[in-house]
Amino acid sequence: ENKSQGKSPLKSNKKPNSPPRSKTRSKSRSQSRDRKATPKKSTKKSTTRQVKTSNDGNETIEKITSKSETTVSETRISRRLRNTIPEIKPLKDEDIFKKPPKISVVKKILSAVSFIFYHLKKIVATLFILAFLNAFMLYVQLNCKKGRNQCMVNNVPKLSSNVTTSFNWNVFGRYSLFVLLQAILCFIPIGRVVIGPNKLPYRSNGLFALIFSLSAIALLTYLKVPILIYQNHLIASISAAIFAILLSLFIYINHIAKPRAHKGHVLDDLVFGTQRNPRVFSLDLKTLVTYRVGHILACVNYLSYVLFDYQANKTFSAMNHPLLIAACMQFIYTFITFLLQEDLLHSSLTKDDKLSYFRVFHGLVFVPFILTLPGRFILEHAPEIHMPLPCAAGNILPFALGAFMYFKSNRQKAIFKKDSDHPNVAHLLKITGGRGDREVSYICSGLYGFIRHPNYFGDLLMHLSIALLTGTVSIIPYLPFFWLLGVSVCRIIRMEKHLGTRSPSSTTAWNQYKRQVPKRLLIKVF
Repeated sequence: ENKSQGKSPLKSNKKPNSPPRSKTRSKSRSQSRDRKATPKKSTKKSTTRQVKTSNDGNETIEKITSKSETTVSETRISRRLRNTIPEIKPLKDEDIFKKPPKISVVKKILSAVSFIFYHLKKIVATLFILAFLNAFMLYVQLNCKKGRNQCMVNNVPKLSSNVTTSFNWNVFGRYSLFVLLQAILCFIPIGRVVIGPNKLPYRSNGLFALIFSLSAIALLTYLKVPILIYQNHLIASISAAIFAILLSLFIYINHIAKPRAHKGHVLDDLVFGTQRNPRVFSLDLKTLVTYRVGHILACVNYLSYVLFDYQANKTFSAMNHPLLIAACMQFIYTFITFLLQEDLLHSSLTKDDKLSYFRVFHGLVFVPFILTLPGRFILEHAPEIHMPLPCAAGNILPFALGAFMYFKSNRQKAIFKKDSDHPNVAHLLKITGGRGDREVSYICSGLYGFIRHPNYFGDLLMHLSIALLTGTVSIIPYLPFFWLLGVSVCRIIRMEKHLGTRSPSSTTAWNQYKRQVPKRLLIKVF
């Protein structure tokens, strides 16, 4: 029969002579199958309804949500996690009203001594920085006087006890008006607006401010209006130092007046700065102090030296030619700086450094009154220098080399930061590390293939060329260059320390770049 139905006898489900299955046996098997079908562990929330009867006889239904219990024993991972959770013990009344442990007298004395020592250290460091900067300025200004053998290192400077010879409200007012004039010129709608650090707008009209200021000084001199810049250089430098302290106080008070401002130690915030780009309305004080006031006032000082020499000699042929060369070098240096003002906005000096008292002092006092010391020395000690015109003109070569390196390296770095595939920098070799926003690249060919900071080298070479015009009569005119050299070396070391600690991938790229270009500032030296 199975063959007739097309079925094989081996595949038949019925067994011959098998008794009928009992109901109890089939029921137990179905229960076991249902038990196997149920999940071993359920983490879903189950809701139940509970009926409660109140005293009035009304029934209320409440929803109770709870996690269903697991039917399987806990795993090792869940047991381990449960053991890591600290057990919270309920507080007792004895613990709540328990008195804190008494501090011994020795610990109180040690904490008081450490507190006093901490604040005393801050006070000493602040006073040392203020005293050192202003003492260096006074030493340079007082120790370089007009006359033979009056500008020597071993001379002891003497400050007059008469206050009128050291400070004059008229000179202080004129200096303050000059700074205010430069702040107003920043708002003149000449030059394009660029986006600088922190996505803030900047008006790049530094060349206009330079030309306007020099033209105004020349016009006032032609109209015989007393400018008295050269005659009162000591009073002007002291007025600038006082103005720098007042401006630092203003920046600090303006910072702490803001809501939610980060407030550290008072002396630290006052001397080392609190903000990277403090602003008054839309005026950036950092660019005003760093790139505007100091460089323009330095050119004004050199122009006053040249005009004073012209009034004394009356003819161009009788004028001091090394002074003219030094003045032209200073004008060219300032001109290049203002050509690069858009590129310098994205430098680490503008983006990362805070506007500290040292930065304010450098821009308002050091650049206009100390870096211009070689020009004043040439004017006052021309008979002692005895430098022929060919020797003076020979300093143009190192100055031209420094100007080329200063301009070219800053320009290449700015273009490379914006677009490393730009046609002007696409031919340069580079070392890349990191990914995404943390990707860093370093130029390892061209000027950056010889030393890691050719822009600093070019800056120093230009100032050294100006100082060489003073000859070998005294070392005092070289002190501003040595000061600038020390500041540049400290800044390079601090910058490279920051570059080497960004991220592991960028650190690897930085170490590879250091092996490729081993020297920072001078080949085979440093």
